[in-house]
Amino acid sequence: MTTRTFTVFTLIIIAVFSRLIPHPWNLTAIGSVALFAGAFLKPRSLAFVVPLCAFLITDLILGVHNTMLFTYAAVAICSFLGIRYLQKPRVVTVLGMSLASSLIFYAISNFGVWVMGDLYPLNTLGFVNCFVMALPFLQGQVLGDLLHSTLLFGSYAVIAKKFQFPSQSLSESTSDC
Repeated sequence: MTTRTFTVFTLIIIAVFSRLIPHPWNLTAIGSVALFAGAFLKPRSLAFVVPLCAFLITDLILGVHNTMLFTYAAVAICSFLGIRYLQKPRVVTVLGMSLASSLIFYAISNFGVWVMGDLYPLNTLGFVNCFVMALPFLQGQVLGDLLHSTLLFGSYAVIAKKFQFPSQSLSESTSDC
């Protein structure tokens, strides 16, 4: 098994597990996995496949919902942030992209709740109420993204240094496990 294959399965397991175990609202590893996959996995398509696969697995277990298009789009944008801004991850950039991914997920997913749901009227007051009521979810998202990004990127930096393998990508040419 290559390092890349091992990493792909490990990231999916981390993301799935973090959504299935009891946790505070939105304190999961999905956004961080998307950023990490975007930063390190080659080919780039894996950056999108890994978190979306984890999301699909857990949605099939937890329940399919009418805002899936919005949540999946938000996660795909998080993967793009990893591809675009984390090619040479630095602490400040990782933390900034973690916060950005939280805010993007909050904005897109709650827009989906407002548009697709029947909880809030489709007017300005309903829009504002939807976003205000979702603030506790944002808090968990920010905490989860910051915590899991620190763990993922930090662990990878330590492992890459210890085993002296390239810290820029996990391509097929990376050594076998």
